[in-house]
Amino acid sequence: MANRNSEAYDFELFEPKPRVKETPKKSNVIEIPREKLQKNRQTRIGLGRIIPAVLSLVMLAGILGAFIFGQAQLTELTTSIDKAQKTLQEEQGIYKQLKIKSDSRFSLKTVETYASQKLGMDKTSQSQVTTVQLSKGDKAQVVQSEESGSWLERFLQTVKSYLS
Repeated sequence: MANRNSEAYDFELFEPKPRVKETPKKSNVIEIPREKLQKNRQTRIGLGRIIPAVLSLVMLAGILGAFIFGQAQLTELTTSIDKAQKTLQEEQGIYKQLKIKSDSRFSLKTVETYASQKLGMDKTSQSQVTTVQLSKGDKAQVVQSEESGSWLERFLQTVKSYLS
């Protein structure tokens, strides 16, 4: 504490600083006459706004038109399919009826009745049957002409002959 006399304090740092006079600023407000002000307030419709709006409306109308047209086509096709299915069912019913009629006309019993009544035919009897005996050495053999086919066809024929 002996050296305390050599320390110095600057009290000017703690004193309030004098204010510097500010120069008055110029006003940034611009005075516009009322006529120009009214003219500036009016909304101007420019081509930059009209063209995109018109194009977007045209595109929207086109999309809606295509959707409606597609729905109309879908409805027409559905109606056509329903009519075709109804016609198919009717024709299948007619086919079944005709099939039953033809089966009944050409059944074995109907043919036998027709042959005996209209044609005067009888069933085969034992007196009409003649037996024929062949010698035991006779054989039947099927001869096929060999066609020059591809190797795959020849292979398949060989496999078939082994399996039969």
